[in-house]
Amino acid sequence: MLDVAAAAISACLATAPDFEKVGTEFDRLGFSVASKRGNDVRWMDPEGQEAFVSELPGLSVCSVWFDGHFPKETRDLNKLINRASAGQPAMKDGPHGPEWQIAPGIVVRALSKQGDSSRFGAGVFVYGEN
Repeated sequence: MLDVAAAAISACLATAPDFEKVGTEFDRLGFSVASKRGNDVRWMDPEGQEAFVSELPGLSVCSVWFDGHFPKETRDLNKLINRASAGQPAMKDGPHGPEWQIAPGIVVRALSKQGDSSRFGAGVFVYGEN
């Protein structure tokens, strides 16, 4: 996993559950705002890595997308989550693929872009009131 992608995923984890300060962290990492629509914001860095924050009723998501091979990036994501989380959550096979329950109402998922298996994503999903 690229260092900047790992740092961006770590920023999502560190700012959950509200992601209020994640934009400042993305800016510090070299991302810039590429688009805004309502409560959704998309950042991009010069190498084509993307970060998103989306809010829907009862769900907030902070995700980071970059080029990578799903099995390798999932292993790297597992290591990153276990370093960042005191409880060392176990990876499990959820209904949407590999996921980690890192706190009540907060789940991290390994994602791949439909139609583009070379694009890997890590999403921090926060369920509940927002």
